[in-house]
Amino acid sequence: MIDAHVHLFPDAAGGREWQEVVGFPVERPATPDDLTARLDAAGIDRAVVLLFPRSGHRAERMRAADPGADAETIRRRVVADLRAHNAWGCALARSDARYLAFVGADASFLDADELTGEIRAGAAAGASGVKILPGAMRMYPDDPRLEPVFATCAQLGLPVLSQSGSGGKNQPGPRGPFGAPAGFRPVFARWPTLSLILAHLGRGLEDQLLDLAREHPTVHTDTSLRFGSAHDPYDPDEVRGLIRKLGPERVLFGTNYPMADPVEYRERFDALGLTGDEMAMIGEGNAVRLLGLA
Repeated sequence: MIDAHVHLFPDAAGGREWQEVVGFPVERPATPDDLTARLDAAGIDRAVVLLFPRSGHRAERMRAADPGADAETIRRRVVADLRAHNAWGCALARSDARYLAFVGADASFLDADELTGEIRAGAAAGASGVKILPGAMRMYPDDPRLEPVFATCAQLGLPVLSQSGSGGKNQPGPRGPFGAPAGFRPVFARWPTLSLILAHLGRGLEDQLLDLAREHPTVHTDTSLRFGSAHDPYDPDEVRGLIRKLGPERVLFGTNYPMADPVEYRERFDALGLTGDEMAMIGEGNAVRLLGLA
């Protein structure tokens, strides 16, 4: 069993910041020790750590702490912060086989050369993929600043995992939600072999996800935050029906820890009413195939 969508930090302060910025109650620390215990309790063998710190929020804090610093100084500090988080996550994955790392690529702070360099450095350090967050960057997928991310990942064969759907911080933008699945069509026009995981089953824009998945065989999704949360109930019949419309071969099990508890999500996944073959694909098989773990 693989949880394909978690967020981890070196200490509880980073986990608290992540949850507060996205508007969730701080219920879990988002540290490796806490998650490892929960994975053990849930019978989950591995987890994909998505290393995308809230750079915009951190930049605001840096400006408040040092109002005399110019914009470039703040940008360089944010870039250093992001690189340090990526390096920490890759080191965690190297030291503990239970974890896999997706490095964060924030095109609102890193320029084209920095993005390419960070992704290549992550790949060299053992990263299994790349994480982007359109709403936090306030960028649509066709933004030229994101081109180095998709180009490099397509060239290296690394999957990109992106927030998707109508929700998320700073949604929507002037053209609607930044994470709308339909917004990725121009990306596939340029990089048709790109492996893309659109998180949250395209929450609120499920029809767009279905259409994009029909058009492009390398589009996948995950179940993160779709089995309920502290302030978000779910309909098991609706989720099961959506999975079957997409095809279980396109779906990965994911929780979005620390905003969800892997123990509860494993219980709800087991009770969803899927067949054994469907559960095997979603719970492990699809992630093994996409991440080259076989």
